[in-house]
Order: sequence, then structure tokens, then C-alpha cells
Amino acid sequence: MIKLSLSPITAITTGLLGATALSMTTINHFSAAHANNRTFTGVVERVWEDGFRLQVGNRRITTDTWDVCGDFTEDHVNVGDRLTVVGEFEGGQFDVFRITNASGERVCRSGNGQS
Repeated sequence: MIKLSLSPITAITTGLLGATALSMTTINHFSAAHANNRTFTGVVERVWEDGFRLQVGNRRITTDTWDVCGDFTEDHVNVGDRLTVVGEFEGGQFDVFRITNASGERVCRSGNGQS
């Protein structure tokens, strides 16, 4: 009679289940990242080529606006502007996906800075 050990089968099964779980985690993480978009409204304190600092209540948010303004943020945003930004936090900055002014008009609609 041949006696088979279950440990190799268990290892293969566990590996396959682990890979499936990892794939599902990656998919769920991707969906969750987009579900965590935040919106903030505040007053611009400082502007540079690809971002600005927004005063929101008693909090300051450093933005990265490259995706919507390219290196031309200073052409479209001024200190004192009241803006609403939509995006997500990543690496200590707020990656902006959309900017609107107090009138509800979009600011810097494309990455090349053209409105």
C-alpha cells in the first residue's frame, strides 16, 4: 500500500488560496482608493508651479495639482482664491483630481494647464 503525505497537497492548495486572496485584496484596495476621494473648500495661502497650500478651517493642506494644471498652477490660481478641491491623500500631499472656484467653475481642467 502506498502512503501519500498531504503536506505537498496542502502547500499547493494554501498557495493557490493565498494568491487568490492577494488578487482580491489588490482589487479591493484599488476600489477603496478611489472610494476615499475627499473634498475640501478653503482659501489659497501660497501657490507654486504644480500645487498650492489651502487653508481649510484650522488645517492647512498641501496640494499636488500637476494632474489638472501641469506646471501652470500659478497661471490659474492666486493667493486669496476660495477654491474647492477633490482628490485623495498620498505621501503627505493631497493629489487633486478637480478644482472649482467660488462660482463653481472648473480651474485647470487639463494637465497642460489650459482651461
